[in-house]
Amino acid sequence: MKRLALHLTCIVVSAACLAATPEKFNWANSLTNTKEKVCDENLDTDFRDYKWQAGLAGGLKSGQAWEMEPFGIWHFHRTLGVKLGINITSQYNQPTRAFEHDGKNWNLDRDYQDIDWLLFKPALAIRTPYLFHRDDYALRLWLQAEPGITLGVPFRNSLLYLPEGNGLETSAQPMKVSNTHIRWLYWDIRASINFGYNRWIWTLGYGFSDFDIYACRRHITLPSGTRFYVPYREFSHTVYISLSYQL
Repeated sequence: MKRLALHLTCIVVSAACLAATPEKFNWANSLTNTKEKVCDENLDTDFRDYKWQAGLAGGLKSGQAWEMEPFGIWHFHRTLGVKLGINITSQYNQPTRAFEHDGKNWNLDRDYQDIDWLLFKPALAIRTPYLFHRDDYALRLWLQAEPGITLGVPFRNSLLYLPEGNGLETSAQPMKVSNTHIRWLYWDIRASINFGYNRWIWTLGYGFSDFDIYACRRHITLPSGTRFYVPYREFSHTVYISLSYQL
């Protein structure tokens, strides 16, 4: 009887274990699937979730000028951000401007021939949804617009003229003439196409602004009574490229 009772007990316990086994394995499989799903989501990182972006841009500007601009962007939303760039703009290959006064010829000092500006460029950064992206978002393509303003400070707001000749040929001192008025606030808008690879971003863009590179010389009257020559005011156009990194 004891042996029979023992056998019956073993049968009941075995049946109970077999009945519980499927639920146990289903719970384990569910946990495994959840872990795999979380891992897959971590692999598919959307790089728009990175809040900060820092980079360096360079380009060519109308008025025979080049520019260099380190910048930073804070993306407070996937499609919106605030950008600040510190821009150095400088001309190249500008001719000297000579005039005659008191029987002498005066030539513009070489260091004053090219115009240089320091520009502060706050803007709003607006990103489109991805035009293309790989499944893991490592490669992606989108457009971006940046409406903003430009605050300009010229490196020089005056001109330095030197008399022809040196030494015993002339005793005249260098002559400095100043600009009487300058505009320092402008509007600016940029549009670009952006290619991202992991955290790196390559940008090709175009800028349009009412920035006047000749503003620091537009109101200069020479001692001869004539106005210093500058071209007529036109809108400013810029083509630029940049490389940046998401933080």
